[in-house]
Amino acid sequence: MNCYMPVRLFACDGAVVKNAEALRAMGRRAFIVCSASAAKNSGALDDALNALKGEEYEAQVFDGITANPRIEDVIAAGRAAHGAGADFILGIGGGSPMDAAKAVAVFAANPDMSEKEFYAKAWPIEPLPIGLIGTTAGTGSEVTMVSVLTDSSGKKHSIHDERLYARAAFGNARYMLSMKAESALSCGIDVIAHCVESRFSKKASALTRLYADEGVRMAIQPLERMLEGVNELTRTDFAPALSDLADDGFLTKDDVQALYEASLLGGMAINLTGTCFPHNMGYYLTERFHVPHGIASAAFLEDLLEFEDGISDGFYKQTGVKKARLIKLIRACTQLKNVFISPEELESALPRWQNNNSVRNTLGDVTQEDIRRILSKFVKGGIKL
Repeated sequence: MNCYMPVRLFACDGAVVKNAEALRAMGRRAFIVCSASAAKNSGALDDALNALKGEEYEAQVFDGITANPRIEDVIAAGRAAHGAGADFILGIGGGSPMDAAKAVAVFAANPDMSEKEFYAKAWPIEPLPIGLIGTTAGTGSEVTMVSVLTDSSGKKHSIHDERLYARAAFGNARYMLSMKAESALSCGIDVIAHCVESRFSKKASALTRLYADEGVRMAIQPLERMLEGVNELTRTDFAPALSDLADDGFLTKDDVQALYEASLLGGMAINLTGTCFPHNMGYYLTERFHVPHGIASAAFLEDLLEFEDGISDGFYKQTGVKKARLIKLIRACTQLKNVFISPEELESALPRWQNNNSVRNTLGDVTQEDIRRILSKFVKGGIKL
């Protein structure tokens, strides 16, 4: 076992306000990285700005981060942070803004660095200190050394480096309530994906299995309740937020807190083990069909569970979650439409998984023929999820 996770984590109601000193300790000039609206709508941006209020502190906001953040936007933000003389980078939001913030910290210290040098981790100067405020239950990026970005060719890549750990991370489940419930469900199934993939990683250990098993156990009931609420309340002219589900009794405060904590456990698990083939195959669905990340990864979870069928009994026993229940949830969250590929496209895509780290990290020997068989469900005339 090789375990190093140096993040100072504050996960509680009022995390930012109660622990403002940990944020201020990173420097006087903050460069805040977020999306256009989520950080503001959740209340997290206001909490951060209030924590940095005072004559001795300055904060500049860059709100140009989108889902599946593009390397071009990250480079622009890094150069802006450098120009502003930032002391530290503060990412606020879900996985995309937090992953982007980690990379922004690299470019802020190395504004003239190329994309190629970034991915090669040839960073002449150490990244600026990083702070993170999580507002969703999904990636667990608060606790990881991972940044997932979309490169200039349109492909998603993950980069792992201990220099990308946050100095301090803050999480308040209350921030999640402003999310649209459908988006929260997509993020939430990513929690399940992280835990399940970590469980069947070749790098799994007794410690990571504890994280993964407990994460699934904590997340499944809140996700089932969330799914019920989405199905009951969604109308053509109304997309409910998590707060609407809570107001109508589908979710409790404890459900939201449990899901957020499960997200952190999933992040801790994959931080040590890495992911398996569903995540990297999910990248393809996101790039090609713009399927949201969590749903795209979960679309291949049932395939992973079937592939590991001979050794999965201990997983179901430890989580207390039966296989049929887990697969029912996965299927309900991954009802993809209009995701079809031609036989020719399938064959042309296969080389990207040759010697792929996530494929090789999966327990057992996943072959190209296995990948072809799994992807064939999306071939026109095949199985439609």
